[in-house]
Amino acid sequence: TDISWCLDLPRLATISADGLVILWDATTGTQITRINTGTNAYSQSSLELSRDGRLLIVANKGGNVQLWDLAPAGPSHPPQRIIDSASAYAFDSKQLRVAIVSYEEERPLAAMPAARNPPKHHSRVSIWESAPEPRLFARWDRDGQPAHDLSLALSSDGSKLAVGSHGGLELLDASTGQPILPPINAPLSPFERLYFSPDGRWLWSSFGSALYRY
Repeated sequence: TDISWCLDLPRLATISADGLVILWDATTGTQITRINTGTNAYSQSSLELSRDGRLLIVANKGGNVQLWDLAPAGPSHPPQRIIDSASAYAFDSKQLRVAIVSYEEERPLAAMPAARNPPKHHSRVSIWESAPEPRLFARWDRDGQPAHDLSLALSSDGSKLAVGSHGGLELLDASTGQPILPPINAPLSPFERLYFSPDGRWLWSSFGSALYRY
């Protein structure tokens, strides 16, 4: 179970062991809406609301991430699931923009033998904004790049995206996905739990207490 507070509105979200999310009015204690996420009841789940309460992240211990549109939430406007299965996410420090990495697989044509035409795997990055209404800000594919075991960080202004993995670190333009600087290759250094400084010039990695300046 978990709980997440909305920073700008008197709202909070809770999730129970069966994957049921309830959005509450924190002033009156009444329920605003309910979401059946379908997450594994035996996996510990966590929640994170955007600061305006329009976007909701649901992540379970198994590594699956969902993104929900809550604007406006109520009986006549039920929440809409934007992304059903992703592997990593990161909000910017203002909690108004979120980056999501999902896993895509292109199946071979049925007429082609699988041994000659194996499935192609790539990860897809999408960045969503919550205000004034939830919308897609940017999206691009990372052909041949894994979607699992990644760590993400968005700069405070949402313009830079850091992508860390077991052995490498990339700094990308959040609107285009193009590299800002050459990647850092470090096969023995998993870049985990990345954090930008408020001005976006420094990037902190929890592994080995590494600090990088861009």
